[in-house]
This record gives sequence, C-alpha cells and structure tokens, in this order.
Amino acid sequence: MQNITISRIAFASLAAILFIAAASYNFAKLQSTTPEELITNLQDAAHKGDVDAFLSGLTAESRKAVEKSYADRPLLRQTQDEFRKALDERFGQGTAFVRSGDGDLRAAIGRLAPAEVVSKKDRTDGSVELQVKTTIKTDGDKTTSREDTLVALKEDGAWKLVLGFPADRSDAGQIRATVERFAADVRSGKYQDRMAAMLALDKALAPKEGNK
Repeated sequence: MQNITISRIAFASLAAILFIAAASYNFAKLQSTTPEELITNLQDAAHKGDVDAFLSGLTAESRKAVEKSYADRPLLRQTQDEFRKALDERFGQGTAFVRSGDGDLRAAIGRLAPAEVVSKKDRTDGSVELQVKTTIKTDGDKTTSREDTLVALKEDGAWKLVLGFPADRSDAGQIRATVERFAADVRSGKYQDRMAAMLALDKALAPKEGNK
C-alpha cells in the first residue's frame, strides 16, 4: 500500500469540514432501519455528493463533536504538516496523508468509494460495532483500502453513526504532544522506514477501548 491515512488526524480534518456545512443543513433525511443500511445510505449520499443526507447519518452528539473539531483544525493541520516534514527529512519525500480540502465537503465525501460491512457485533449499551472495509480515492486514479471499527446506534428511531470521540473531548493539545514526540523519534532514527513510523503513530492515536 503506497498511501496510508493517519486515521485520527485525517478524521479530524474531515470532521472539521463537516462542521462548515453543518449549520446550514436539515438533519432529517437518512432513515436507516439497520446498521448495514446506514453504511449503504452514507456511501450512496457520498457518491451523489448529497451533503445534507450524509450529515443526517450522524448522531446529535457526533455533530457536536464536529463543531468542536472545527475549532481544533488549525492546530491539527499544523501538527500533521510537522510530522510529514519529519518523515521527509528522514526518509525522503513521500505521500504520508490523505488530506481533505479546506471547505469543500462534497469533494471530501466524494473520496469515499465502496464500503462493505465485514462483520458486526451487538454491544451491551444497545449500539452495534461494525467492521467496515472502505476504499478511499487518493491522488488521480489511485485508491487505498482499510478496515475500521465503527459504531452505530439508534437515535429517534433510525440508525446513526457515532464518531470516534465524544463531543466534549478536548485533546488537540494531547494529540499535538504525541505527534511531536513521534516526530522527534523519527528524526532520532527510531523507525526503520516511513511506513513503520506512520503505523506506530496511528496506533498511538487510536481511541482506547470504551472511548469509541
């Protein structure tokens, strides 16, 4: 795989873009009756460039998290760039991240190609944990595939997607400190190659069990 999304940072960038459109949309379109249908509906909305429908597939708390992430966007973007610079200094130039545009949500969600629910597991709180294989369009005709664990729950009678962090989380500073530590490790030669460093950072930034 030539490209990899550093999921926690890249997600924050996408979530920030979601907020730009959030204030002007009506969240009442997607009425998914199953978690699988939710993923299908989100994919279909993304393919059509239907921002309103896509945002309607998020829980209310997740939309609050989107708003919080917007305030953190400049710091997270700077942090992402600093880590990329450390990688380039150590291993030569390369594509480290899949970056979202600054304000075009339609283009951002348009990068989402086919998504497939690989497995699901009921949780004790009534939500459902989904293992989803997603293909993301990168530069030109290139794509990269990954599997992620997503959580869906019923809200107002329909299944909605829960984002990877709660709305009141305020950890942009913590993320920055973690990424700066990894950038220093890259420069000191701790990692043998670019991919090893990126995967290690991705693991360090992954939500801990119980915070999904």
